[in-house]
Formats: sequence, C-alpha cells, structure tokens
Amino acid sequence: MKSIHKIQNIIHIGANKTATTSFQDYLFSKIRKIGYIGNKQDQIKIIEKELKNLRSQDDFYYNPVNLKKIIKELKNKNIDTLLYSDEDILTSNNLTRCAKRLKNLLPRAKIVITIRNQISALESWYLSHGSTLKMVPKKYFRKYVSFDDWIEYCFQFRDDFVTPLQSSPLKAMDYNMIINIFAKSFGSKNIKILLYENLIHKKDEIFYDWSEILMVSEKTIRLKLLKKKFLRKSQNKRKIISGKNIKNIIKYFSLSNYLINKKYTLNLEQYNYPL
Repeated sequence: MKSIHKIQNIIHIGANKTATTSFQDYLFSKIRKIGYIGNKQDQIKIIEKELKNLRSQDDFYYNPVNLKKIIKELKNKNIDTLLYSDEDILTSNNLTRCAKRLKNLLPRAKIVITIRNQISALESWYLSHGSTLKMVPKKYFRKYVSFDDWIEYCFQFRDDFVTPLQSSPLKAMDYNMIINIFAKSFGSKNIKILLYENLIHKKDEIFYDWSEILMVSEKTIRLKLLKKKFLRKSQNKRKIISGKNIKNIIKYFSLSNYLINKKYTLNLEQYNYPL
C-alpha cells in the first residue's frame, strides 16, 4: 500500500516592515520543496485579485475557488510545505474575517508572525510609505509629509484606514490583538512568533527557527539569505522619532507588548520594545 505523503501548511502573515518581501523574493519562492503562494511570486498576476479579495472584500466578491485550485495543484507536486505568505493581511480592516477565510483554505495550518519594535517599525514604515502623499490627485502626489504630521494622522485615524487600501500602521502593529485573532481560529499552540531583531543580531537563531518551520536545512537558509543586501543592513540609523511621539507610541503599545511578552516568553526587553 502506497504511503500518503503529508504536506505541512504554513501561513506567514508578516508583519509589515520585518523583511517579509526579502524572504518572499530570496527564500520562500526559491526552494523546490516549498509550494509557495502569496506576494512576490510568479503566480501573482493570476491570483492577485483573489488575494486582494481575501484581504479586503465582502463575501459577495470573495470566491475561494481559484485559490483552492492553485493550492491543490501545488500539493500535487513533490513538495513538503505549502506556504502562504502575505503581510498585507495585517492592514486589512477585518482581520477576523481574513483569519476565518485562511482557516477554510488551510484548516490545519501553523501561523508564523515576525514582530518588530514598533518605534523602529514606524520609522521604517514612514520612510517607505508615509513621507510622501500617495493615492491623491496628481497635483498633490508625492508632496512631502513630515513625520510629526504623519504620526499624528495615524493616531487620529488609528481605528480606520489611512489610505483606501490600508488600515492604520498602529493597528497593524498591535501584535497582541493580531495574535489573539489568529489563535482563535488556529489555536495558540499553532502560533509561532519570531523577532525581527534576531535577524540583525542573532542570525543563527533565526536561521534555525526558519529551518524548523520550513523543514529545510539551515545551510540552505544561509545560502539563500546570508549574502543578500538586506541582511547586511542594520536597523535604520536615522532616528526620526523623539520626545512626545516616543511617549505616545510607548503608551499605545506597552500593554499589547506586555501581554504577548508574558504569554509567549519572548524577552522583548532585550530589544527595548515598548513595555
């Protein structure tokens, strides 16, 4: 009797500003034993609409048939891991609905989330997405926005969308809320939390973690990632948050960080997370 080859399901939800795109480009989509679906891969032109609908559309528009078909096709290949990776899920304004839809697609999946000190992450988010105007009339496109104005705007609309496509970065970095939502659908034991800072300061640890998650050798992880430019960069040296803004950010995130730090024993103190 032919044995059944078991394929593990992994859902990687980011978070934003934790080198997710680099992992998608250099690692996830480059290993033969991984069936990869999500951002930054060859199939994106075919399934981009379905991915967007999963994140943001009402049930009237969301139809999982095409995604299920692609998942089935990938699983019929010689793979060990089916990996769904999409950090834009965390900027959805309805995370619970996203989690339930992902549960329907990959019911026995493990959830992987990489978190980052929100002070550093907000600096990076601002430099990438907030320092110039986007999704505005042409006359105003790419007009400069100061950090103070941007962060004030984020706080003002912290429970809403800051663009037509993205919820507030503050909401997307409330890691306790995010983890609780996905734990409700997938179970706390199926949540794996990684620290972005380990990618900078403890590469051996993060390579080991990903080796265990993906069932791929550490040597392979190293070969795919270690020489890449993003790993040679340290965290942003340009400190643009100070004074009142730092106090507001610490106040906003301290309870959320405290709760996951205690529950999952993360030792966030070592990287000066707001606590």
